[in-house]
Amino acid sequence: MTVQAMSSFAAFVGFFAARHRADFPYNSRIGCELELNMVGALGNDAPSKLLPRALELIDRMNVEHPNLTMHFGAEPYKGQFEVRTRPHTAVSSMVEELCRILDVADQVAAVFVGGCKLQAIEYHEPEHILDLLIQLSGQDDPFGGRTLDQLTFAELLPIIHPEQAYRDYMAEDLDRARSMLRVASQQFMLEGRDPEHCLRIYNAVAEQAPGLIQDWAHPGRVAAFESICSGWSRPRVFASLREMYEYYIEMRFPTVKKAYMALCLHHQAPAVEVRFPGCTRDPNLMTQRAQLLWDIRDSVD
Repeated sequence: MTVQAMSSFAAFVGFFAARHRADFPYNSRIGCELELNMVGALGNDAPSKLLPRALELIDRMNVEHPNLTMHFGAEPYKGQFEVRTRPHTAVSSMVEELCRILDVADQVAAVFVGGCKLQAIEYHEPEHILDLLIQLSGQDDPFGGRTLDQLTFAELLPIIHPEQAYRDYMAEDLDRARSMLRVASQQFMLEGRDPEHCLRIYNAVAEQAPGLIQDWAHPGRVAAFESICSGWSRPRVFASLREMYEYYIEMRFPTVKKAYMALCLHHQAPAVEVRFPGCTRDPNLMTQRAQLLWDIRDSVD
């Protein structure tokens, strides 16, 4: 490695440092993030459709339940937002907390955001996103019969979060932007006690990932992410953190956060981020999948 690469490698593993602090003991914890879509009727006789009202819901949640602000986050797509739990020392308490937060969000959406419903929809066909853009335009055929893959970034802007950071993120890669508008996910974070432990957890999950992805993930979502990053659904096993970092360089991932893989090291916490579980609100299904990942993590020395 060059001196610059070595410096970057040090930064790459630096986020694990907090694990070694005496005031931040290892608790074998798990956390969850779930991306939800806003769905509702547009008129008395209109069918249910995707609605770009996630920012309204987040604003209203901040007013009605300010104590829950930390549990909600915006997504680059205006029709989608994220709900997240705290880290938990048991799968059952994690799922219980997520369901409580979802119940509150359901009530706020029903009362204050036009009766919208919050659905865990893992994959949208391209025409669903195109239909949403047509709705927002107020015209019958604003794109002259073109498909979603033929639209420019400027034409996608109406459904992208207005903050510049989100727009810059989506503008970096137009194909990636189109794919990300069509998917949602549920993610689990598995804490590790030190860098090498996190790597062993990563490898243990990676070995089982192809089969789990086949069982859990919508084929359309897998295809969408494979179009962003070839090999997304087949995470590699690494002999060392250095080897992982060199692979990130080879794949031209600009940062740990932007490592577009089904499995990665979390960019802000000493944990492994599992991105491939299917998107669901079913507490039994969430518990089953989270417990399996918990057991894999606990099988690692």
